[in-house]
Amino acid sequence: AVDGSSALGNTSFGVVIWNAPRGNQIGGAVSGAGNVIANNSRGVIVDANSTNSVNNAILGNRIFASVTLGIDLYPAGVRANDSGDGDSGPNNYQNYPVLSHARTDGSQINLAGTLNSKANTSFRIEFFASATGDASCYGEAERYLGFVNVTTNSAGNASFNTWLTATVAVGEVISATATRADAGFTSFYDTSEFALNRTATTL
Repeated sequence: AVDGSSALGNTSFGVVIWNAPRGNQIGGAVSGAGNVIANNSRGVIVDANSTNSVNNAILGNRIFASVTLGIDLYPAGVRANDSGDGDSGPNNYQNYPVLSHARTDGSQINLAGTLNSKANTSFRIEFFASATGDASCYGEAERYLGFVNVTTNSAGNASFNTWLTATVAVGEVISATATRADAGFTSFYDTSEFALNRTATTL
């Protein structure tokens, strides 16, 4: 609603990247660029044209209260990561990060995990917290927490262990996305679906 918080009914999608578009951006990497995409059947979807529905960045948004997935790279449903990220499809079916832990003291959170994707490639990994997770256990993104930049090695692997200043309670659900970047982390492409959730624990 106009107040930015009251729910308005929507039995369809929040934002649709449809009919083979490429190079779009929803939200952004600078402060204040993100959108609130909430109370939809699905949050953001990228359609299933395997050759043209690519290079779409989904950054810094609050995506929550979706009936199904917050970010869905078609066909519908969670898509499993593949080794080396060589598959093609919407947003090149970018692999999502794998979170190993999320530890909070209430005002800071320590986040660690890995990303397997294309070799020698830069990525922006964004983190989100929600009071409750999606039924799929992948997402959502009630609050944007921050990001870390990583670059994969020659085997396509990168790891991260970062601290973010953010108010996160023990028991809240943490998820993440991976978005391919240029070497200077100024241009962004191909955002993943949400990672498998990790429950925040105490430090």
